[in-house]
Amino acid sequence: MTRLEAALQGDVIAILEDGHATQSSVEVATTAGSVVLDTPGAATLVGEGTGSLTQPRVLPDDVTETLFGDAIDAEPQRPDRFILYFEEGLDELTQASTDEMPNLLQAINRRDGPRVDIVGHADRVGPEPFNAILSRRRAELVRRLIVDQLSQPVVTVVSSYGEQDPLVPTADEVAEPRNRRVEVTIR
Repeated sequence: MTRLEAALQGDVIAILEDGHATQSSVEVATTAGSVVLDTPGAATLVGEGTGSLTQPRVLPDDVTETLFGDAIDAEPQRPDRFILYFEEGLDELTQASTDEMPNLLQAINRRDGPRVDIVGHADRVGPEPFNAILSRRRAELVRRLIVDQLSQPVVTVVSSYGEQDPLVPTADEVAEPRNRRVEVTIR
């Protein structure tokens, strides 16, 4: 226990930075009253035995680290997500998606023991059985590109939905480039 923790007579409730652009707030309520924490880093002290609340104040970074560092470090890393697009009717990446592959590989290499979920999709041009096979071939191509270019072992899970899970709903036989994709989630 640090000197700071020993000096506190009660529990510290804080709203921590979560990395999202949206703003969060928490109402801390006891029998003695309530306060709203609506700023990242804002905290209140709940008095031990009394339930009294201090006025919210933003904690300095070093105090936040002392009090909550272990909890922050235990939080799992957020997944990285990529969408790679394909040429119509083919298992060939578009040039823009080919150019995105180094970023995807870097995201995998930044993780220890990564798991990569790879999900293939197709648009609604052509027969449904063909699109089911094509979406699987696209996902398998991305898996091969990943595995062949990494220097570390990686767990990959490959699945495909054919034309069943469009990003942009369309009628049958409508070409939609955004539906010809592979979604990659890196955990």
